[in-house]
Amino acid sequence: MPSRNKDHSSGRGGAFDILYRRAGRFLATFFGLWTLLAGLLSYARIVTAETPPLSWPEIVIIIIGAAATTVGIAFPLAVGLVEGIPMVLAKLYTDRVREEAREEGREEGREEGREEGREEGREEGREEGREEGRAEGREEGRKEGRETGRAQGKNEGMQEMLARWQNWNRRRKAAEQAGQPFDEPEPGLDATGDNHHHSPD
Repeated sequence: MPSRNKDHSSGRGGAFDILYRRAGRFLATFFGLWTLLAGLLSYARIVTAETPPLSWPEIVIIIIGAAATTVGIAFPLAVGLVEGIPMVLAKLYTDRVREEAREEGREEGREEGREEGREEGREEGREEGREEGRAEGREEGRKEGRETGRAQGKNEGMQEMLARWQNWNRRRKAAEQAGQPFDEPEPGLDATGDNHHHSPD
C-alpha cells in the first residue's frame, strides 16, 4: 500500500496511472480508437463475407467480435498517445530550451573571449607602443645630442682659435716692441687647413 501511494504521488505508477492523471483524455482517446478500429474491422468482414447479404444478427455478431478483437489494440495505442505525445513534446521542449541555453552560453563565451582578446591586444599594443616610443626617443635623443655636440664643438673651436690668435698677436706685438724679429706663422682660422694671413692690430 505505501508503494502504491508513492507511485501515485510521483505520477509514475505505470500504464493505469493515467486514470488518476489524464482520465478524460485517455477515455476519449481510447473510445475513439476503439470505435475506429472496430468499425474498420467490421466493415472489412462484412464486405468480404462469403454469403452476402448478411442479416442483422450476423452483422451484430461481427461488430461484437471486431470490438472484442480491437479492444486489446486500442488500449495500448491510447496509452501511447496520451502518455507518449506529452513526453515527446516535453522532450522536444527540453531539448530546445537546452539548445537555446547552450547557444546563449556559447555567445557569452565568445563575447568574453573577444573582450579578453581585446584587452590582451590593448596591453600588447601599449607595450609595443612604449617600446617603439623608447626607440624613437633614443633616436631623437641621439640626433639632438649630435646637433648639440656639433654646435658646442663649433663654439669651442671658435673660442680656441680666437685664443690662439690673441696669443699669437700678443707675441707679435711684444717682439715688435723689443725690436726682435717675429717669424711665427699665423694660426689657422679653422680645422680644414685654410689659413688667412692677416695681422690684427
